[in-house]
Amino acid sequence: DCQSQLFHSLVIFRCKSCRHQITANDLEDWAYLQLDNPTHLLHGVVHSNGYGHLLRVNGREGGSKLLSGCEILDFWDRLCNMLRV
Repeated sequence: DCQSQLFHSLVIFRCKSCRHQITANDLEDWAYLQLDNPTHLLHGVVHSNGYGHLLRVNGREGGSKLLSGCEILDFWDRLCNMLRV
């Protein structure tokens, strides 16, 4: 019926270039893998309403060989100032 097809189309995403299908669960799993990746120095979110959240910092203790956590936080502050968030 139409309702089940509509719901199905809302939880399946398709890549526009290769037509590969991705479910909502696949996207959520990918996002958590990105947050747990120790090679990423920081994860932040900037909302369209102007609010920004720093979700995770990986300084020297968390994976960076060059930057401390304080230096990464300073970068986040400067980035937010430039973006006016």
